[in-house]
Amino acid sequence: MMVSRTSSKTRSTQLRHDLKRDSSKLHELSSAIEELTRDPRIAVNHWTELQSLFDEIRDQLSLHFALEEAEGYLNISSDSSPEHVCSAEYLKHQHIELFEEMVAIANAACDAAGDDGLRVDAVLDRYRQFRIAFDEHEAAELSLIQRTCDDIGVCD
Repeated sequence: MMVSRTSSKTRSTQLRHDLKRDSSKLHELSSAIEELTRDPRIAVNHWTELQSLFDEIRDQLSLHFALEEAEGYLNISSDSSPEHVCSAEYLKHQHIELFEEMVAIANAACDAAGDDGLRVDAVLDRYRQFRIAFDEHEAAELSLIQRTCDDIGVCD
């Protein structure tokens, strides 16, 4: 029994470490994209680099959501309030939607290569909208975790 608890705690600690590293990588990629997309003329001149960054952030996002779900902090117990359970299910579903949107953005960036007009602007606008949705999603996850911790009086 003791080995199982230690193993579970070690696994949880490793997952939290991986999540922190993952969040740092997502922030790094987002900052690089932000820097290159502030001015559409800069974006056009660095489109190949942006395509790679969109691909990288797509892949990192996949890892990010997998780690969040593996950590299980969105697995709200049925003892929690119905509001928390419903919010957790909604946030888990958003992982699929957000990932699919980032896949579409990466594909659109590939299709817009060599274009310096509307398709580039559309990709940049779509990415900005994605970032807003992703940031709101992350804030909602943190809020749910905090509310759940407050309700049960325990968080580590």
